[in-house]
Amino acid sequence: MSIEKNIFRILEEIKKSEELISEAIILSESSVFSPPLNKLQVTSGFGPRWGKHHDGVDLSAVDEPVKSLADGVVITTHPDKFPCGGTIVIQHSNGYTTGFCHMQKINVQVGQNIKKGDIIGITGGGKNDPGRGRSDGKHLHLTIRKNGKPLDPMKFIDKEGVLVGS
Repeated sequence: MSIEKNIFRILEEIKKSEELISEAIILSESSVFSPPLNKLQVTSGFGPRWGKHHDGVDLSAVDEPVKSLADGVVITTHPDKFPCGGTIVIQHSNGYTTGFCHMQKINVQVGQNIKKGDIIGITGGGKNDPGRGRSDGKHLHLTIRKNGKPLDPMKFIDKEGVLVGS
């Protein structure tokens, strides 16, 4: 192996290690978020999907109340922003945001202070639901980001006392 290839390989290993360390720091510093629903049944997970990256998780939900994962301030609401449909984004402490898509009812307004567990809206995504967006059925699409970087929500949600399935 040439010296250049060896250096390239070492640099790639360093980059991968830095990413793993960064993820470990994020996980260790994050406070655990409350679940948005009483039941967490993942229908489409975080990561590769249909040749693209799925930046959140899809949770099975039929017309269910959605709760805020933590205290924060509502920074975005939209009744039908394509492809997300009815959209809510909440800014939390330490650079975290949570996003909720396919909401048929939005109970909050931009600038509103939210407490952990507050009902922020009702899930949708069904064929005739307002705020459906690009959805093939009723569910909640949930995202968690740290400084804009998408993270796997299921690694951050407290699952104690919640029915979890897949």
